[in-house]
Amino acid sequence: EYEEDKEELEGVQDFDADYAELAVFVPPVISSRQNDLRIKLCSYCFEVIIAKLMDDDPPQVTFEPEDDICRPVFVYWLSGEYELLRGSSGSFERIDSAEAQANALEYHAKLAAFKDRKFDPIDLDELKDLHC
Repeated sequence: EYEEDKEELEGVQDFDADYAELAVFVPPVISSRQNDLRIKLCSYCFEVIIAKLMDDDPPQVTFEPEDDICRPVFVYWLSGEYELLRGSSGSFERIDSAEAQANALEYHAKLAAFKDRKFDPIDLDELKDLHC
């Protein structure tokens, strides 16, 4: 079964066969619920920076922040085929309400996109190449 999976993966353009074993056997590190939340949070971050670039009002929160979980917030933007770092921001500060989670996410999405001193601010032309 491993050899069949490896052969299938080798058919993918630009796939390095040396990493086939990792690609086949690494179990998912997050649950599907966590992955769904991650997708919603990333979508919200995109909406935040698009609104800023278009001089629009910030978007409405379209996800349910988790009141019962206090977690840090980190936003990083990756660019291009190789997903190179394009901006990042985050904090280990305790976030103990749903509203504070949404505010922190908006703040760090903008900070990572427009104020990371290691990079020029992100512009509209780059959106098609961004990953969150």
